[in-house]
Amino acid sequence: MTTYKHKSQHLNLQIAEEIVKITLKGTGSIACITKCVLEHHTQHGGLPLASDEILHSPYDSVDAYMRGLTEYVLYELNEKGYVEHNSDEGTWQIYEYPLRVFGEGEGAVYVFYDDRDAILHKTSDGRWACNIGYTEHDVSQRVCEQTKQWTQHPTIALILKTDTPKDLEEALHYLLKRCGCWRKDLKDKGAGREWFDTTPDKVLMLYKHIQLCYERRLSIYELYRSSK
Repeated sequence: MTTYKHKSQHLNLQIAEEIVKITLKGTGSIACITKCVLEHHTQHGGLPLASDEILHSPYDSVDAYMRGLTEYVLYELNEKGYVEHNSDEGTWQIYEYPLRVFGEGEGAVYVFYDDRDAILHKTSDGRWACNIGYTEHDVSQRVCEQTKQWTQHPTIALILKTDTPKDLEEALHYLLKRCGCWRKDLKDKGAGREWFDTTPDKVLMLYKHIQLCYERRLSIYELYRSSK
């Protein structure tokens, strides 16, 4: 049995961040995540917050300090791509792998896939089936709707924020189809038109190329020619 490396240590920011990043996965409220962090640490032999640290803090109770610590950790991890905040629902989505978020806007294009495809069904040049879709709203909710029949959680690897998500999705689909990456066989099986044999890194590269071409006011055909 693996020994908990923070046994007999007082809970702090670094330990709380590690627990959230490595141990906790899925969606939860700040209260739920706070409770899970504390329980995981103490149940494995760790000590609660140090009393002198609380005494010299601006918080008036242990519970308030613990919540403040967890909230700080979540906002830090949000910047690093490990979590995403849904302000409408007041929940946090904790990812298994760091999520990469680029751009600004109310909508987004996203890339998700099944981990089993990334491991077992790679092409000879290292690509696998990735879904590239768009939404005007919350990415996590949209992906959840698309994968509710799946037996395991999808990996959301990339979010490209924009105010024109449909246009960005169409540009990415166009370029990937011209490169022969479209999985028409999956569309024919009812999985949808959004599947391509590619990688999140390839999609990100195309996204950056699209941004550059839009700045130069290139047409979609010129965009394809310049991406080859």
